[in-house]
Amino acid sequence: MDIAREEIIAQIKRGMRPVFFFGNKDKDTVRAYIVLADDDQSQVMVSSVDLGIPGQEYPSLTADFPQMCMFERELYEDYGVIPAGHPWLKPVRFSFNRFNPLMSMGNYPFFSVEGEGVHEVAVGPVHAGIIEPGHFRFMCHAEDVFHLEIQLGYQHRGIEQLVALHHGKPKIHLAESIAGDTVIGHSLAYSQVIESCADADISRRSDSIRAVALEMERIAMHIGDLSALSGDVAYLLGNAVFGAIRTQVINTTLALCGSRFGRGLIREGGVVYDIDASMRAGIMHVLDNVEERAVLMAEKMFSTPSVLARFEQAGVVDKETARLIGLVGMAARASGIPRDARTTHPSGAYRFYPIHTIVMESGDVFARGYLRYAEIRQSIKFIRDLL
Repeated sequence: MDIAREEIIAQIKRGMRPVFFFGNKDKDTVRAYIVLADDDQSQVMVSSVDLGIPGQEYPSLTADFPQMCMFERELYEDYGVIPAGHPWLKPVRFSFNRFNPLMSMGNYPFFSVEGEGVHEVAVGPVHAGIIEPGHFRFMCHAEDVFHLEIQLGYQHRGIEQLVALHHGKPKIHLAESIAGDTVIGHSLAYSQVIESCADADISRRSDSIRAVALEMERIAMHIGDLSALSGDVAYLLGNAVFGAIRTQVINTTLALCGSRFGRGLIREGGVVYDIDASMRAGIMHVLDNVEERAVLMAEKMFSTPSVLARFEQAGVVDKETARLIGLVGMAARASGIPRDARTTHPSGAYRFYPIHTIVMESGDVFARGYLRYAEIRQSIKFIRDLL
């Protein structure tokens, strides 16, 4: 492990970022796999190392690279290998086949804050905002949140094990069931894995339809999040209007494939449904209406003093912190890091129709909200170009 650790450290220091660090039990020993990404060169590096038997220690990487924290905690939970020197070694997801079944949510060591006027707020086991398993523990004093701890694995479904055991049956249905708001994203990722292993050629038309569906999913989720953000600060107009606009978008996906979330659209090798002239015209019409209404509502919301008072300088994650903890995607872009896999590691239609990465610099709730609005408009333009 020492040689592998030195190599990992050297690659991260030269600018690569950890994408995965996970384990697999091979007979009695645990083998760890690490995937590093070079965003500037659109490359990934894959390596593995034998960590030994459960209970054995290896020198933790988290102290030097905080973005390794959750990876090492999960590896410890699943296989019992101990990252010596890890600053906060606790379970992550409580998978049904975890190494130590005595570790449970009931005895999870939540961080606590004591003092006069401090109160604790618990949310879960299913969180209404994400409609996924999760337990949120807030430590508060009046409106100030001192600490938030999130356990997103409160109910672990074991999708990975189901995929491995699903012999002879279509596994795309499992991919579609990983998360309700990312059916297109996960079914596309799974299909691309299979197609890559089979060295399959996918038609440009199929790639384009997939990208249209993926960007429609992005638009729907961004609009839904703007609705939720509005509700969080009691801006009920935005909550209602954005919620109604989102319904327009997912109903368009329903017209395309029979499912508002895109189930049944993407399969290994291509897509099940085509976009003909009539469907193309229908999507265009919806996008025109969605953009008009979303722009009107967003401009109103982001100029309302009571909303800005709750959004600006709230929950700030500065650029350096975002880099240290390994933020990706929209969370990274809201903190000034241009990290977008559609641009840095393009696949499918994104190889031929590049996306400009939009970033915000303030790293606060305002940035994370306004970036959603900017990406909605960008996705609408992208879909129009593809159609």
